[in-house]
Amino acid sequence: MPSKKGAKWVKNPEDSILRWEYYKKQDPSRTQEECEILAMKRRKARNKGSVEYYELHYPNLSHEEHIRMLVEFQENYKKNQPTHIEYWINKYPDLPTNEQERLFHDYMRSTNGGCIEFYERKYPDKTPEERQKMLDDWLKKHQVSQPKLVGDKNPGHSKNTTDLERKQRSPKCIEFYELRYPNLSHEDHLRMLNEHKSNVTKILQDPKNQVLCIEYWLDKGYSIEEAEQKLTNEYQKRSFTLEKCIKKYGDEEGQKKFEERQIKWQKTLHEAFGKSKIAQSHIANQIINDIKSKYDGETEYLVNKYSFDFRYKNILIEINGDYWHCNPRLYKPFEFNKVIGKYAHEIWKKDELKKKIAEDEGYLVYIIWEYDYRKNPKETLDKCLLFIHDNISN
Repeated sequence: MPSKKGAKWVKNPEDSILRWEYYKKQDPSRTQEECEILAMKRRKARNKGSVEYYELHYPNLSHEEHIRMLVEFQENYKKNQPTHIEYWINKYPDLPTNEQERLFHDYMRSTNGGCIEFYERKYPDKTPEERQKMLDDWLKKHQVSQPKLVGDKNPGHSKNTTDLERKQRSPKCIEFYELRYPNLSHEDHLRMLNEHKSNVTKILQDPKNQVLCIEYWLDKGYSIEEAEQKLTNEYQKRSFTLEKCIKKYGDEEGQKKFEERQIKWQKTLHEAFGKSKIAQSHIANQIINDIKSKYDGETEYLVNKYSFDFRYKNILIEINGDYWHCNPRLYKPFEFNKVIGKYAHEIWKKDELKKKIAEDEGYLVYIIWEYDYRKNPKETLDKCLLFIHDNISN
């Protein structure tokens, strides 16, 4: 194998220590999979960020020592690279965590040609319009020039790799850990695999990593107003509209596709949440019928312009569907209800206003949540009946 930096591999793969053919030539009794593992370890041994590097250069040390040296290298590397959050934590230890993260994200955007911050840093003398044009040109150029690596064009496609190679590249497979940590037991490999799955789940569930959560945009340094606008734009991109259907399928076919999708969506919505008015839903009707068996009151009772599901004397009962009222136990303040067209905190504010108006008129308001009723119907109904019994006035 040529040692000069930048030199290409020799044409004959059997002479390259980085290829599986070399190990097959050395010992023909080895299987191809065994040779691939040996070649993979040798390739990784060139990188200080791999435990194989320390196993090769320090063969007399234990595996624990190799791991310690690897972790030490990784920690020092991250502290000296502004492309890692550890660099900013180390450089500004007295700043709060959100400020350290903001500096990190600002730097990353300023080095990315696909972000406006890159052109603001590099061309401070140009106008915002000129910088925006440069960004648009960059995006247009890279969208055209980058071919999609789909099908057999993908280097990781099944035609180009073996099943073992694909598993060894994926931290979702136990083979990934068996290759990198051959001295550890199967139980250790399994533990590492489960830890990886757990960490991925936590990351995916973190609102800061979800583009459809307000926290994602706030974490990137945007103000509340800017983050709300970004969030709205993202929802609009994902919305299913007639214009998009016509553009994709043509006038006639697009209209047909849109109508079919709307019918299917409405049917699914109806099955999931009942009718559009929660008072007319199956759950609400069941609750009201059970209450009326004890207290004969009015349904759909109006207070000013607001309708309440049930009234008995000075008691108002309101039944809130989890979806339509964005149950706070299930939704975050800036989650967007696409059907209603409002954020959860806006829906809560409206519900609070409705409750306050009724209370100002002298009523006592009791809220029943769909979540509670589904979880324990009898207990939820008993609490409601007890509230009526304790608070009714003649």
